[in-house]
Amino acid sequence: MGMKRQFKWIGPILLSAILWNISIPNGVTVQAWSLFSIFMGTILAFILQPLQIGAIAFISLGLTALLGVLSVKDILSSFSQPTVWLIVSAFLFSRGFIKTGLGKRVAYYLMKCFGDNTLKLAYVLQLSDLLIAPATPSNTARAGGIIYPVVRSVCSAFDSNPGETSKRLGNYLMQASYHGNTTTSAMFMTAMAGNPLMVSIAKDVANIEISWGLWLLVTIVPGIIGFFLIPLIIYFMNPPEIKKTPHAKSLAISELENLGPIKKSEISLVIIFLCALILWATTQITGLNATLIGLLAVGAMIITNVISWNDVTGEKGAWDTMFCMPISQELTHYAAGPSPIFFESGYISQSQWWRNGFILSIINLIIWIGIGSLWIKFLGLI
Repeated sequence: MGMKRQFKWIGPILLSAILWNISIPNGVTVQAWSLFSIFMGTILAFILQPLQIGAIAFISLGLTALLGVLSVKDILSSFSQPTVWLIVSAFLFSRGFIKTGLGKRVAYYLMKCFGDNTLKLAYVLQLSDLLIAPATPSNTARAGGIIYPVVRSVCSAFDSNPGETSKRLGNYLMQASYHGNTTTSAMFMTAMAGNPLMVSIAKDVANIEISWGLWLLVTIVPGIIGFFLIPLIIYFMNPPEIKKTPHAKSLAISELENLGPIKKSEISLVIIFLCALILWATTQITGLNATLIGLLAVGAMIITNVISWNDVTGEKGAWDTMFCMPISQELTHYAAGPSPIFFESGYISQSQWWRNGFILSIINLIIWIGIGSLWIKFLGLI
């Protein structure tokens, strides 16, 4: 471990030590405050990353038991929770989309059909994100591994690069794709790693059962509104210099040719994906557990050679998340993973990122809390 990395431990250790030793607030138990102290130090370590996230979580779990805050049995029991394995299964689903190239094929096909102007192109990219979101709980993998390379290719095709030519097209598409990913991540229980965690907390704290279908029913109206509204608002806030994109279709055709004919593995993945979606959406009818469906889908992908066992063991994001879940049951921090990918592209200035992010966060609050609450009331859930 390098000296620079060792120094990154100082902040998390100091934070946990200070919280551990200060007076405990009224109404809070010693165990709860001790757990909070360890959690806060762990979260800061996640941010500073003196080690990989999974390794940090592993160390924190050990310290929690060593200090007598929780028993080893209590800590390990968290790994048996269905929510943990649902997330792992969905991560492995996303590996199939990336490995087979199906995610890019969907994006380029939609671009070929509808990408003749910049605004429509933004919607097409967001639609591509939406279609694969139910099986991709890593919004970082979805936005960074599938959508971002497509967006970058389109920008280059129109000679819109970081710097002087960024406003031709790239500045707008990068923002629309990033903020569109925020919308799609909220629409499905399995579209982001933090969503099943909220389901688990709702069950543990309030004894509220949220199925995959119920989550979609609640989010469908604010999600659709956000889907159509957010790219349009960005379009008016930062209008691209290029409004028409006829060359996008030829680029899509060229990329589809490079991908070649649709492969057997892609067909298998489509069938497995559609079956999983149908089963997830009908859990209240079939009585099947959402995690069981995910595990069966992963098994089917292995049997049909969509992914290999090496892909399973090598899916770092799945196992990192699995180790993070037990220490995140009471207090968690899920940052927007795609943020550095799109920001570091160089198309968006820091001031613009913060300004637009603030404006759009207010709009999202209105959509999801304001309109979303009215929709939940209409459904008779509150």
